[in-house]
Amino acid sequence: IQRGKEVDSFSTLINPLRPIPAQATAVHGISDAMVATAPSLDEMLPKFLGFVGEDVLSGHNAIRFDGPFLSNALRRFKVADLDNFVMDTLILSQRAQPQYRVHNLETVAARLNVAQPGAHRALQDASVTGRVLVELLMILSGQGQRSFMQVAKKHGVPLGRIKGSTGGQSVKAYLETMSGSLFGP
Repeated sequence: IQRGKEVDSFSTLINPLRPIPAQATAVHGISDAMVATAPSLDEMLPKFLGFVGEDVLSGHNAIRFDGPFLSNALRRFKVADLDNFVMDTLILSQRAQPQYRVHNLETVAARLNVAQPGAHRALQDASVTGRVLVELLMILSGQGQRSFMQVAKKHGVPLGRIKGSTGGQSVKAYLETMSGSLFGP
């Protein structure tokens, strides 16, 4: 997202190299057959890191949910330390709209009039989260915060770091050591 508009996206299925639990398939509709020929996480992680580079990451409940998954993958494959800033829209929603008790992504998106074309699929949820982030930042800018750092400082926890492999190199250093062709054009 740049200047409030989605400019690029990254999406792929990952083969977990084990059966997908039926409960998970019921939630997101992804079956074992759909991921049978998909790349594994260790194959795709470098491409993902190439995509995100040093950009700010955002997610709904990213600090408690997505961040630990990503950190575990980085440690497991000893790839790099992801030291990108993370804006958590769950926390931003709690801070921007404290009058509400419920702050799950679906409810926050509805409250902010953000269309939700399909829930529980990564690309659609990421797109909704991006639009929610833009709306929340607009609310916060109306409350006097004009920059990313002002929002981060005022609200304390939305600014987090995802810790990767101990002793690993930063994503920037990692990307500099890799062939540019690995990440495509």
